[in-house]
Amino acid sequence: MSLLNKQSIRKFTRQDVWDLLTGEGTFRGVKLELRAQMWNKWRKFVTSPSVKNFSGYDFSGKILQDFNLSGFRFRKTIFKKAYLRNVAFIGCDFKKANFQKSRIQGCDFRSANLSFASLGESEIIYSSFGKANLEEADLTKITFEETEFIQANLSGSFMNASQLSNCKLEKTNLSYAKLLGTKFLKNNDLTGANLEEAYPAGGDFSGSNLSLIQFKSLAQKIDVTVAPELQKELEQTGNAVVYSKAPKSLWQRFLSLFG
Repeated sequence: MSLLNKQSIRKFTRQDVWDLLTGEGTFRGVKLELRAQMWNKWRKFVTSPSVKNFSGYDFSGKILQDFNLSGFRFRKTIFKKAYLRNVAFIGCDFKKANFQKSRIQGCDFRSANLSFASLGESEIIYSSFGKANLEEADLTKITFEETEFIQANLSGSFMNASQLSNCKLEKTNLSYAKLLGTKFLKNNDLTGANLEEAYPAGGDFSGSNLSLIQFKSLAQKIDVTVAPELQKELEQTGNAVVYSKAPKSLWQRFLSLFG
């Protein structure tokens, strides 16, 4: 396969893009590194939305590395046991996609739609989901390391038995999320996160910064591990309203809890 140019890339069909991404067809035998370089150089000339629509395709077990696939459509696409490394998925539509048991490293899902997607039992490290929509996504039994969810929507998601380390969840919406046995192990920042109506039974938040977090309306008398200074309040009220450095007056605390 000769190197791509502006004229040839403009004639690309969806099958051509598939072959380039997966190393099949006319790109069989072309090294992954070279395929990624060619695509990233000429991708701007692929303008047809239909050519970038891989909804329902099956990438199970495939290796995608260093591609910029921002703006692609992957609804109900299957990525089971795939290895995704340093791939830009900014603004992609992954509604109801399946990433079960995949390995995701250094990928950028900012502003992507992953609502109702399944990522269970995956390993996700050094990745970004900032402002992404993961509403009611299946995130069970996932190991998250150094991953960012700033201002992401995880409302109603299922994160049961997942483990998070060194993750950024500032202003993340975790309302109505299921966090049964979820462990926020160390250096997780949940500043300003919303956990209203969440259910974190058996969860461990002891390794997290919970400044300004809201546990209002949390189910009472559940087994949650938090920092020692919050434990008493949680046991007494079923609510844990965490304040910033300047403590509020008793009256402000009363209004926050019962107002």
